[in-house]
Amino acid sequence: MIAQEMENEMILKAVLMLALTAGPAAAGPPPFRTGHAFAASCGHMTPKQECVAYIKGVADGLGLAGKLNDRPLICMPDAIDGRQLALAVTRFLKAHDDFRTLSPASIIWMGLAQEFPCPSK
Repeated sequence: MIAQEMENEMILKAVLMLALTAGPAAAGPPPFRTGHAFAASCGHMTPKQECVAYIKGVADGLGLAGKLNDRPLICMPDAIDGRQLALAVTRFLKAHDDFRTLSPASIIWMGLAQEFPCPSK
């Protein structure tokens, strides 16, 4: 189980690294280098557009990592928008202030996994 979680995290990191270094967004550093910076900028009930875009990108990476691993990491409904994803992460941050020491991607992953858990097999 722990080995599988480590493998999932490695896949997620690879996908996120590709996403952060591809295309025009690669011109500058990622907007949120720490969980504290992410929480300060994105931990509000009225999410900024840059936060919504970042969270959507991580959610897409989680979806791809789950498909590559043949085991979904999150199970979001089809008809969900970026604002709803951001609000789920905001609720998670408000309930788990101590997780701000984690990376922004980890915070998003945990928040979305809590909000959109996959059914057990």
